[in-house]
Amino acid sequence: MYAAVPRTSATQCSSVPEPRFGKRIGNEFAVGSLVLFECNPGYILYGSTAIRCDSVPNTLAQWNDSLPTCVVPCGGILTKRKGTILSPGYPEPYDNNLNCVWKITVPEGAGIQVQVVSFATEHNWDSLDFYDGADNNAPRLGSYSGTTIPLLLNSTSNNLYLNFQSDISVSAAGFHLEYTESLSIFNRHNYGYDLVTEVVEVTSMTSALSRWELQAIGLDSCPEPQTPSNGIKIGDRYMVGDVVSFHCDQGYSLQGHSHITCMPGPVRRWNYPIPICLGVHLQFVNFSTETIHDYLEVRSGSTETSTVIGRLSGPQLPASLFSTTHETSLYFHSDYSQNKQGFHIIYQAYQLQSCPDPRPFRNGFVIGNDFTVGQTISFECFPGYTLIGNSALTCLHGVSRNWNHPLPRCEALCGGNITAMNGTIYSPGYPDEYPNFQDCFWLVRVPPGNGIYINFTVLQTEPIYDFITVWDGPDQSSPQIGQFSGNTALESVYSTSNQILIKFHSDFTTSGFFVLSYHAYQLRVCQPPPTIPNAEILTEDDEFEIALYCSTPESPPHGFIVSQTGGQLNSMVRWACDRGYRLVGKSTAVCRKSPYGYHAWDAPVPACQAISCGIPKAPLNGGILTTDYLVGTHVTYFCNDGYRLSSKELTTAVCQPDGTWSNHNKTPRCVGKGEQQQEKTSFISCGELPVPPNGNKIGTQITYGSTAIFTCDSGFMLVGSTVRECLSSGLWSGTETRCLDLIVNGQVIGENYGYRDTVVYQCNPGFRLIGSSVRICQQDHNWSGQLPSCVPVSCGHPGSPIYGRTSGNGFNFNDVVTFSCNTGYAMQGPTKAQCQANRQWSHPPPICKVVNCSDPGIPANSIRESKIEHGNFTYGTVVFYDCNPGHFLFGSSVLVCQPNGHWDKPLPECISDTAGSCGDPGIPGHGSREDSDFKIKSTVRFNCEIGYILHGSEERTCLGNGTWTGRQPECKAVQCGNPGTTANGKVFRIDGTTFSNSVIYSCMEGYILSGSSVRQCTANGTWSGSLPNCTSKINLQ
Repeated sequence: MYAAVPRTSATQCSSVPEPRFGKRIGNEFAVGSLVLFECNPGYILYGSTAIRCDSVPNTLAQWNDSLPTCVVPCGGILTKRKGTILSPGYPEPYDNNLNCVWKITVPEGAGIQVQVVSFATEHNWDSLDFYDGADNNAPRLGSYSGTTIPLLLNSTSNNLYLNFQSDISVSAAGFHLEYTESLSIFNRHNYGYDLVTEVVEVTSMTSALSRWELQAIGLDSCPEPQTPSNGIKIGDRYMVGDVVSFHCDQGYSLQGHSHITCMPGPVRRWNYPIPICLGVHLQFVNFSTETIHDYLEVRSGSTETSTVIGRLSGPQLPASLFSTTHETSLYFHSDYSQNKQGFHIIYQAYQLQSCPDPRPFRNGFVIGNDFTVGQTISFECFPGYTLIGNSALTCLHGVSRNWNHPLPRCEALCGGNITAMNGTIYSPGYPDEYPNFQDCFWLVRVPPGNGIYINFTVLQTEPIYDFITVWDGPDQSSPQIGQFSGNTALESVYSTSNQILIKFHSDFTTSGFFVLSYHAYQLRVCQPPPTIPNAEILTEDDEFEIALYCSTPESPPHGFIVSQTGGQLNSMVRWACDRGYRLVGKSTAVCRKSPYGYHAWDAPVPACQAISCGIPKAPLNGGILTTDYLVGTHVTYFCNDGYRLSSKELTTAVCQPDGTWSNHNKTPRCVGKGEQQQEKTSFISCGELPVPPNGNKIGTQITYGSTAIFTCDSGFMLVGSTVRECLSSGLWSGTETRCLDLIVNGQVIGENYGYRDTVVYQCNPGFRLIGSSVRICQQDHNWSGQLPSCVPVSCGHPGSPIYGRTSGNGFNFNDVVTFSCNTGYAMQGPTKAQCQANRQWSHPPPICKVVNCSDPGIPANSIRESKIEHGNFTYGTVVFYDCNPGHFLFGSSVLVCQPNGHWDKPLPECISDTAGSCGDPGIPGHGSREDSDFKIKSTVRFNCEIGYILHGSEERTCLGNGTWTGRQPECKAVQCGNPGTTANGKVFRIDGTTFSNSVIYSCMEGYILSGSSVRQCTANGTWSGSLPNCTSKINLQ
């Protein structure tokens, strides 16, 4: 049996994660251990550089300080020989209104070389300036903005001054620079080089410097040595004679030489190979101990506070164990009964390797650079991308190292809700081309009082059929800013609302991509005009906006905005009408400055007039059926009873875009019986109705009065008419019947099922779509693609409680798992958890706490022996009793603590076989006794420890018959009662309501806890401190 050890206890603090953009130094979390923190190059530590695990009386061990963070400073003084410079906030966009200064200084005689890793600022407005000296009075090497900058920049002195400034709006990704000390070409002879001047032909500065480089002679360097896994390297100079030393992390053993020297010779090399750090691999040949009571404990280290990597007990052969240090201690414990075969273990050393490097991480970055066993790294995506998979991975034990989960990925998703003040929206799958059949919606919301500036930095879509539509508001009923398609780079567009809705649609052919950037800007509002006596202000609302630009015009009814190049001067807007409508007025307008100073379009919004074909002429002895006479409308001709349409005539006509009917206004004829005989037609026929794909038709007659009934196969939904009748007009009643695929655990959205009409599939909450969400009706009356399916979301395994197990056959949506504890352990927390639609379990695994029996006490005139752990009478504890001389035992001499927390037998008694005294009256558990004279007429008094109340007789007197007066006392723990629950919070854990017990509070999602999260039951029967408060994050903002 393998029993995991809790991550927290009275002697063990919780695991400490690595700070974002930094690393943790130290893997020991026992009481007294120190954990140090460092930041990645370019970041500085905000908070404590080290935290210590402290013991807390009667509760879990806790860290003495909070976890620090790593932030990018806005400038600084840099004096190391190499370093990193990042824009504030990197890798996220920098803020507006920045003015940052970096001063780099290296030793005299050296120069500085700057390598540009990445660079992106707002073109022309946000710039980074380089000065070849100690301040901005020195010669300027260059001023750079946008994305254009040399890959390398060199100073001619040992000082370099950098100044970055951003304006009031629009930010970008920022920059990442690496600088190193370089030997100045004008001073290298001071560093052990001899300049061979006679070979330098100063025909130009470039050629002279180049040939000088070829003739430099002197000291050479060894290759940079690699840092061993789980170790550190000290020394950053690798010239001949330089020494580099190595140390392993705490608990690791160095195999090899701790110091190496760069040796001279034709080929520079180190005098010893790079050392390595080793761990211990344990393999179990056989294993058999008494379950629970006899166990083997394996620790990664040599002390009692080292990390426990396994506590093994029972008859089952354990799996191999891998330590994370060069020292591994084994502690075996056996109790007073039951012998077993024991165990046979083989051990060997193995090299402590690392898990595979997950970098480069596409569309994101990795936090943490320690990939050794037991270390955890986390992943984050660049703005505009969403993380798919686990955000944190831990390197597992074993000779062949691997991460505990597959590597996640960052993807540009189809739609989402966005609340950041600025950001980027990518087409689905970017930088790859977007897929077909997409309908994506993004809702961008910024704080009220702000508008939204949008700009297409990349636009490459299929013209007309793939397009992006933007509405100036939260839904499609808001004013439309425009519809963008093709491959034209667009200028800026401004919203007048703090919300915009963006929709992207792609059809079934040809792909592309787009990149849309946005940021919030403050809307400008005038103060209300002064009041005038005996007059009132007439206005539509209380907002008085300054029109410093041409706001987005309205779209005409039955029309739309084709394009709009912006809202500034000379911007142009173009309108068009829907199919079946003609434009009345000007199709374009230009933004001009009015004589009064505000901006306005120079033409009004045009109108879209419906194209009409006029009223068609009805046939003699018949009529027409139609709703209107606009483009696309169908007109159907019919005949009165006794007449039918001539078989030579068309029975329907369509209004065409040019304003004429498709039958050229030729009216069909209704013929009587005589003419019907001449046409040799005895019956009115409506023609054959086809059987819908995936459906059935009942009825084969096609003459007047006949009916046809339609049904669909299992798994398909009928749309159109279920029953159709052949009318006297020779037409079938109703509408065409189709059978549309059903989707289990989902729904179909769409009302039209004609050619090129689309339907959208959506899954119910708790299910995710597999396949394409959009299908198009094709010419062959079949839907494009395959029917998608809705499969339940998975929550993954919820984990098992320590000293317990989890039961359940599934981990998908609505599945329920049951938790249970091992025998002798009591559950604290919910017994069940259900997988929810958000892919989270409704409850975490509970805590299985070992059952404790109360102190059974010591009977009068007796001696007690027992083996107890941590001062408690835990499940399985055995207590032995024996009587003092002159007394005999009445009852059982052995008591065993049962799984229900009670002893298996009552407390025995020691009865005196002498006269003249009453014998020892005993001492209650958690109490004490005054006086030790047990003769007749003697009195003894009893007291309880702090936090306990005496029940029974406080004083007892020895009577002449050899018995004590009163009732044997016992000490019961003080009760504090219900500790209460705070508003918007909950009790995270409670281990009881008696003295020394504690309760831990936490807040609901969206709330922050203020005050102490832990309260303890005190000796006076009250809870320490006061209830904490849970404050909404929104109120804090």
